[in-house]
Amino acid sequence: MPVACLLFWAALARPAAASGAPEQAVGAWLSLELEGNVYEKLVGGYFLTQLRPIFYPPDDEQIILRGAAYLRVVDECTLWVGAEFDPSFVPELHQEYRIWEQFRVKNELLDSPKLVLWNRTRLEERFIEGARGVALRLRHRVYADVEAEKGVHAVAYEEIFINLNTVQGGPKAGFDENRFFLGLGFDVDEHSRISVGYLDRYIAPDERRTSPSLQHFLEVDLNLWFY
Repeated sequence: MPVACLLFWAALARPAAASGAPEQAVGAWLSLELEGNVYEKLVGGYFLTQLRPIFYPPDDEQIILRGAAYLRVVDECTLWVGAEFDPSFVPELHQEYRIWEQFRVKNELLDSPKLVLWNRTRLEERFIEGARGVALRLRHRVYADVEAEKGVHAVAYEEIFINLNTVQGGPKAGFDENRFFLGLGFDVDEHSRISVGYLDRYIAPDERRTSPSLQHFLEVDLNLWFY
């Protein structure tokens, strides 16, 4: 809880960390996410691929490839270890590899309407093209899911990113990024869901960016669960 509170107040203070008017961008995030059991309910696997085209300004896109394994500590608590590759197709984006560790917990707060809260804390070791050293970043996401009616969910999340160190040619220590999502989720069946909504992404300036960035995305996610 103290970590969540600290990151929440960091989100409120994000304009103060910026210098100058933010650069604007409009695009989409299109995701396919798979998660399921590998060995009974004790060990699981995860894979995500995500396309991030930018429509304005044009000629900018990114692909995310992420995989992980997790250990179920108790029914609603899991420990994760994973890796990620972010290839770059334009000079403005730097190719990046990541190794990460994560703790995730699920809390069912209400039965009617059904309200589920997910807390996820992740530590990343980032190997960024052109940076001299390993960048460490802490991120925390709170995800809320309210079943408005059978098969239809109101969903929202807030995620804060904090750089833990300064790397020459890369990130600097302090507030890095904030994401806020609001949308609807539609159950296809008990093992799949499609979510559609608006994502607001704020990125603070660093050695590579002199101005902050405010990005607006249409986010479409297809989630498949194999439990």
